[in-house]
Amino acid sequence: MSNSSSKIGRWIAAVLAILLLIAVASQMVKDNMPKGDVRQVEGYTPWENETLKIAETIPVQNGGRIKPLSTFAGFTMLGLHGARSMKVEGTGGKTYKISPTAWLMDSLFRPQLAINLPTFRIDNSAVLETIGVKSRGKRDRYSYSDIEPGRGVINQLTASGIVHPAPPGVAMFFLEQACEKVEVIDRGITGTMFEFPTTRHRLIGC
Repeated sequence: MSNSSSKIGRWIAAVLAILLLIAVASQMVKDNMPKGDVRQVEGYTPWENETLKIAETIPVQNGGRIKPLSTFAGFTMLGLHGARSMKVEGTGGKTYKISPTAWLMDSLFRPQLAINLPTFRIDNSAVLETIGVKSRGKRDRYSYSDIEPGRGVINQLTASGIVHPAPPGVAMFFLEQACEKVEVIDRGITGTMFEFPTTRHRLIGC
């Protein structure tokens, strides 16, 4: 009887431990994902479907290759936004889903609206704090209008041509990413951020 009770107790403890690990992991994933709040863009109206269909087929040259505008827009949006679509709340409180082509068309032909789109995914709030821009959490998406107040600081840091040391928060984020991915670090990148020399070796301690 005692052995049976002991086994049941161990099973219960194991299940509770697994549930606790799942809860912690879920919270970590949630904290590391950008907020999914829909951005309000006053005056935003969608492009006509026919206009987008024509624009998607326009050939563009990029990286020595000819590709449809839709392909170029998709990769560009993914690199900046971290996704191939975004949602905004426009005129009348209606929510619109913006495709890569629509986003690029906005950037080219409706800059007064594009500057308020949440285009830029920022994975480390320390970057914004360094240039004096208030962050909304560790990770989130920001518009040009959100980041624009920090342009003065950026110009000051880059105008002199002096390589400034990375802020502690940015350096730590870089180290964490390097350790997680276990990738080689180029000398040019690491040399500007850390005092010890590197020549395409993994960082010590990762």
